[in-house]
Amino acid sequence: GVPKLPRRLTKDAVMQVIEEVLAARWAQINSGGDTDTHAAAAAAATAATSASSLSSSSVDDNIHAFFYEWLDAVYVLPETVVLVAFSVLAAVEEFWMVSSVVALFMRAMEGEVDGPTWQYTMHYRRLLTTHPMGTTADFNDFAALLYPQAREDELLVLTSAFAVAVTDSPNPATVVDFLTGRLLGKDDLRLKRLVKVLKYKDTHHRGAFNRTEFVEMSGKMFTAATADMAARAFDRAAARMEGVERVPIEALARVACVLDAAAVSPPATQDPGALLRRQPLQ
Repeated sequence: GVPKLPRRLTKDAVMQVIEEVLAARWAQINSGGDTDTHAAAAAAATAATSASSLSSSSVDDNIHAFFYEWLDAVYVLPETVVLVAFSVLAAVEEFWMVSSVVALFMRAMEGEVDGPTWQYTMHYRRLLTTHPMGTTADFNDFAALLYPQAREDELLVLTSAFAVAVTDSPNPATVVDFLTGRLLGKDDLRLKRLVKVLKYKDTHHRGAFNRTEFVEMSGKMFTAATADMAARAFDRAAARMEGVERVPIEALARVACVLDAAAVSPPATQDPGALLRRQPLQ
């Protein structure tokens, strides 16, 4: 049946909707717009979601347009779609100041942040599905996994900041929220590193790269990115800027975060004893 939502959503309820919308859009992007694959991925994320009627025509990463497509697919009846949309957006307005994930969704809906910003956070979620998270030590291990090129002192500072920000036992949701806040504040370790790398490679001091340059760099920098993936990512970034020939370094660094993080995989083996000593996923 059609899922039901109360008129006034709690913080947890609106965050659940946000997670479902982002997961569905991420699955659609990664399936190349194949709606059957998308429907299966969305159904796995939430048994209540049937995304078989979602459009695959959208080639960009516009969350605003997709949000209403998703509502139409899930709730079907126009009057219900309107009521649910109102409830979700009212809750986003209420809770964005106390949740970085909600703030990210709000800014994505308003077009203030681009697609690669929220897409990069999906790699946080992907890696957390297989990583224990119940202590600050778990977070430190996860940070080392997520940021394999970070220095030890950078990881120590990040873990210390996490311990201050999250006073209760950490869980995947608090980790995603914390890291999303760092990203929105342009304080993400990968983002800062890639901005520096791209500036170093900008030998002509243009502050931007064209498609050919970015694809060539990506082939050398990102092991998980094919030339086609890099080209399409560049094209979407250029389209957001009304088809400019050169995309600024700051925007390409966000694109690069997605390409770079895609290569990060959980360890092939883990210490069974360590897993027993850790608290289970929340």
